[in-house]
Amino acid sequence: MIQSVFKYMPARLEFFDNFLLRASHKRSLNDPFEVRPSYDFWADLCLSMNYTRFGETKEEIIGYLQRQKDGSVWSELGMSIYTELGIISFTEEKDNLLMWSHYADQHRGIVVEFDCIHPFFNSNLGHGKNTSVGKLHRVIYRKSRLNKVNSHLMEPYFHKSNEWAYEKEHRLLLNLYSADINLIPLTQYKHYESQKYFDNTNVEQFTDSLLRVNKYNGASIVNEASFMPMFEVPRQAIKSITFGVNICEKFKQEAISKLNCETLQHISLYQAKIDQHDYKLLFGKEISQK
Repeated sequence: MIQSVFKYMPARLEFFDNFLLRASHKRSLNDPFEVRPSYDFWADLCLSMNYTRFGETKEEIIGYLQRQKDGSVWSELGMSIYTELGIISFTEEKDNLLMWSHYADQHRGIVVEFDCIHPFFNSNLGHGKNTSVGKLHRVIYRKSRLNKVNSHLMEPYFHKSNEWAYEKEHRLLLNLYSADINLIPLTQYKHYESQKYFDNTNVEQFTDSLLRVNKYNGASIVNEASFMPMFEVPRQAIKSITFGVNICEKFKQEAISKLNCETLQHISLYQAKIDQHDYKLLFGKEISQK
């Protein structure tokens, strides 16, 4: 059983102030296949529930789906099963060169190590029998899309193409309406205002580029690709920070300074270095916090 999971991140100094991680809606992710099971899955779901609105046989249900516009609510039979949950992604390794390049800003970012035994990753925030929410689950990589309902309806969140297997991903599935803080890009303010999600008394500056939404109207706001429900990770769940080989020295020193407080002394600090013989990274000994 693994003891740690890792998250590759750009160099965001504010992370060391608020320890917030974004739970991403499926529309915000970079894989268009995310949480999109096959037509066979939807047909199997209807048949298992004796739901005959879209057809009484597998062929009739699939025929209905094939007539729908891709991406419309009816391409998922109008069901809201996968609209209120978001994903925080982690991985098993901190030395993956592709991950450092893709998710940690070309090695200019950091990797944060988390204690996956901590209650934050095992809180079982689901309701009723939905125990997949609030618990860390390993992603299953496969050639074909999910084609039938198995042990639980949330399985589509944990299946991806074999092409992504190098990520060795683990996912924490969370209810987007239970976020600690909700953010939107400053550039998208007028769009959200035009949709009447809020008025200006419920929005405040969070960073130079982000606004904090203190209160919003309408559950559909979580479906906006740029909406950012943020969850605060308990400080005790963080085990280490590793700085990338191309880290900005100014950022590094400022981060170390922020970590130099009593509640964060348990966090180990490392510096990644390029191995001179192989295509791999070495991690320097712990950097003392001053």
